Amino acid sequence: MLGEKGQSIDQQRLCLSRMLLCLNQLDVQLSSKQAEDIFFAVTKTFQQQSQHVHALAIQVISRIQHLNKSSFFATRSIVQCFEKEPALQSQCDRLLGLISNQNSLADVQKCVRLSTLDPKNQRLVASAAIAAKLQKIQLEQTIIDKVGGPSGALIVDCFQADKILPQVSKSGNQYCQMQLICNIAQSQLDEKKKLQIYMQYLPATSKEAMYEKLMVYQQALQSISQLQFATIKPNLLIIFQAFALIFEECDQDFEKIAMLKQGLKIYSNALNHQANQSDVAPMNKMLLQQVQSSNQTIQTLSTIHLITSTKNPQTIVKLSTLIPSLSGELKQSALDLLQQLTSSPEVYQYLIPILQDFMMSSDQQIRKSAFQSIYQIIQKSSDQQLQNQLVLTLIENFDDQSDKEMTKQICSQLGQIKCNTLEEAKKLTMSLWQKALLDGVQVRLASIQALAKLGSQFDVVQKVLDQVVDVLDDGYVTEIAQQKQFDEIKNFNVDDILTNQEQILAGSCQIAFKKKKEPKQAQQMPEKEVKAESNLITLNKNHKKFKKTFTNNQFTLISPSSADVTVEVCKVFYFSEQNVQTMFVFNVKSEGKLSEVELSAQKEIFKGDEQIIVIKDFESIDEVQLKKLKLKYVLEDEEDEIVLQNVEAGTFDLVSKEYPEKFEELFNQEEANQQKYTLTEILTLDELFEVLQSNTGLAMVDLQLDGKKAFFWLLGSVLGAGDVFVKCECKQLKGGQGCGVKMDFRGKAGKLIQEFFE
Repeated sequence: MLGEKGQSIDQQRLCLSRMLLCLNQLDVQLSSKQAEDIFFAVTKTFQQQSQHVHALAIQVISRIQHLNKSSFFATRSIVQCFEKEPALQSQCDRLLGLISNQNSLADVQKCVRLSTLDPKNQRLVASAAIAAKLQKIQLEQTIIDKVGGPSGALIVDCFQADKILPQVSKSGNQYCQMQLICNIAQSQLDEKKKLQIYMQYLPATSKEAMYEKLMVYQQALQSISQLQFATIKPNLLIIFQAFALIFEECDQDFEKIAMLKQGLKIYSNALNHQANQSDVAPMNKMLLQQVQSSNQTIQTLSTIHLITSTKNPQTIVKLSTLIPSLSGELKQSALDLLQQLTSSPEVYQYLIPILQDFMMSSDQQIRKSAFQSIYQIIQKSSDQQLQNQLVLTLIENFDDQSDKEMTKQICSQLGQIKCNTLEEAKKLTMSLWQKALLDGVQVRLASIQALAKLGSQFDVVQKVLDQVVDVLDDGYVTEIAQQKQFDEIKNFNVDDILTNQEQILAGSCQIAFKKKKEPKQAQQMPEKEVKAESNLITLNKNHKKFKKTFTNNQFTLISPSSADVTVEVCKVFYFSEQNVQTMFVFNVKSEGKLSEVELSAQKEIFKGDEQIIVIKDFESIDEVQLKKLKLKYVLEDEEDEIVLQNVEAGTFDLVSKEYPEKFEELFNQEEANQQKYTLTEILTLDELFEVLQSNTGLAMVDLQLDGKKAFFWLLGSVLGAGDVFVKCECKQLKGGQGCGVKMDFRGKAGKLIQEFFE
């Protein structure tokens, strides 16, 4: 047992070291009785003449003193260590502050007084200050004049802030001054008195501004920013003049950024309260200079706030060039500012071209913000011509919009537009039609409502509206029927209408419907129309056993650009109770007449005539691939062959960003399925966000950034499998070692997405 007779110093040292290991790393839970037994055993080791053993014993007692009411019994032994072993005096001071009681307070006061005799000993003075604060020991104020370095902050903390103002001001110790400002901010002093104290620590001239006092200036500015605007308003000009002087003293970019953020808090508050331009003039001048800074963060912060103040067109254009290279909160702040400018018609001529460019950005965050800003301008503007122009802009980029709520709003807005020409009506109808076919329930309904409004203007729109209902699933028929009465609801294959949507909208062909319990009739087209649309054909394959069809209607080019013929492929998925079947639809097009066509995929051969769509079915979508594809054809009596790109389909094609509103409740109803991943090749959080979204196909929701950590949801569903809810926590690892991610996969398709992601 520890402390028993016969134990060597080495044995005690080993025993104490193991005890510390358990207490520090293994999170051992001790009862009060166990802590008391350990305490009395450890106190016996003070009988040894070993400084190392005493140091370990002090650490063990420090770790268990809060569990042991008898810890004050060690006071005498600790005081003896303080007196005999100078190397342990700092540890002794801190422990005495924790364990001493009124009976031993005199001994603690003696140790604290001795520790403050040498103000240059920073570690010892700081430990004495901690003990004095814990035991409420009154120190002499003269020590403030003598102490230097960071320990001064702890010394100041031992006094009532407003009682030591002259001593701290004269001391010249920036740590003392910084801590005093903090303590004043937390005190009950009147705000005017607080401001008076803060202003004493700001420079009035360039000669007073000192680089060594930057931390004091920063703390003073931060405290000023927390005061009411009415308090600081009379001194606003002086504050901004001082800030300009302080900013000039900053050498490093990180110092400038930290200082700029504090100054901008006061500046933003002044702008919100419509302060006089003469008062904020020094700040405007400084920001105008920093717009040309070589540091991107300084440049962006200055530009954002300068636009808020002046709405200068050149500054707005400057900000637009910076946004694509920004990240995190800074990027969101810049985008939020552009949205705020939608309330200022005087800047529309500069703002709208920027937003139109942003709508075509590959960055989802920028694209989404641009859609929202354009929509807000349409809502706020009274210029009908401008509204129509922006609506056409929305239509041209409609397919890039993935936000469900935003899509609903846009659909609603499209239905209210007054079309001037038939061409405008057709463009509107095409966009709404696609959303009515392919989106979720709410978006489909909004699209149908918008089409119904447009139908009163043009007959072609009404005709499409009739046809849209025929291709919707039975589950939506009741909701849509409330918007319009129909003579008959017919069954129809979604692929037919998707494949031929342009021709149907133009009125160049008719649709043959397949009614219930009747064989499906092929689409009938006049012979001349078939030749004019040389490769137009519907999909007549019967899929009675399948209850649902899904396709994203994207035909992807897989033939070389230099070839005489064009080959595109589209993926179609059929759902039954048991499985999902994949269909590849190959569309072969040529300007001339094709007399013979063969498409090969490994050992399979597919043949067709000059108007050809070739179909291949697979029983599963698990890594479906067509490799070594070749197309042989005869064009104008000349034979040729081209090699096509590989074609594949998988789970990713079936992932949708649709998710239920109460996803958190559904998430909490299921068992946890947490997995941890280390992604060594992904070095930043922004890169991680892009990878997680692109590799899962899910929507990122409720992103919260905390320095180099982030929390968010990945939500969606897998068609035929169910919903997916993934709760994510990630952080950027130190030393450029990548990013760590903790993901909790839940929902009916949670494990499927987990396997796919891994």
